[in-house]
Amino acid sequence: MAGNDQPIAVALDDATVAFRVAGDRVYTAVQQASLSVADGEFVAIVGPTGCGKSTLLNVAAGLLKPAAGAVRIFGQPLTGLNRDAGYLFQADALFPWKTAIDNVAIGHRQAGLLHCRIDTVPGHAKGHRRIIERDRNGLIVPRHVSPSGFGGMP
Repeated sequence: MAGNDQPIAVALDDATVAFRVAGDRVYTAVQQASLSVADGEFVAIVGPTGCGKSTLLNVAAGLLKPAAGAVRIFGQPLTGLNRDAGYLFQADALFPWKTAIDNVAIGHRQAGLLHCRIDTVPGHAKGHRRIIERDRNGLIVPRHVSPSGFGGMP
């Protein structure tokens, strides 16, 4: 359990990610990274371009397998895709003609969550929307923002 008595949703324990490059060379993108994120906790991974931020997210999503270390999702070893994660790629994997909220909703629609809807957010600034899945609060993003409106994207 985390300090706030919430279960640990994502745990990276000494995760190392390495890529084979030209010849027999190996490039280590992330070395012995440890991270613990409680259920419902908001975390920002901040650093310069090329430091491994997206690599860590890809590991937590199950898109990359670490060369060493462990990944646990709600206490269970991650052995494939993390089906509990929603993941929004950077610009090259988004639909630029859709708003940010519509890009996020694609996963919900593909998963067959028919009870998913996009709603206004009570008590938040005008123009904010959220995806409502079951009885959760959902994700809050500006309603008319395109993917290029977020930092780190062209």
